[in-house]
Amino acid sequence: MNSPLDTLYQYALESYDPGRWIMERDFLRDYRSITRNEEKQWDTLMDTLDAASGALLRKYMDNYMERCDMDQRCLFLEGIAMGIQLGMLTHLV
Repeated sequence: MNSPLDTLYQYALESYDPGRWIMERDFLRDYRSITRNEEKQWDTLMDTLDAASGALLRKYMDNYMERCDMDQRCLFLEGIAMGIQLGMLTHLV
């Protein structure tokens, strides 16, 4: 059974949309452009690597993405902790 924080984190991941949180059009345009370029560059890189190098790069990227997932979870939990602390301040106002 998932904890309430696990459930909240899963919801946040599933509803992730930079446009929902960042209202700057330039930021969103750049974000989407960078994402498209990243995907094209990945495909180009994978086409140029031999099988062994491609496998090594995929393994590295899997490990890197796993660490990024852990970093995101830590940032989410830090955000929750800050929100709780800020919420506790409201009764003082």
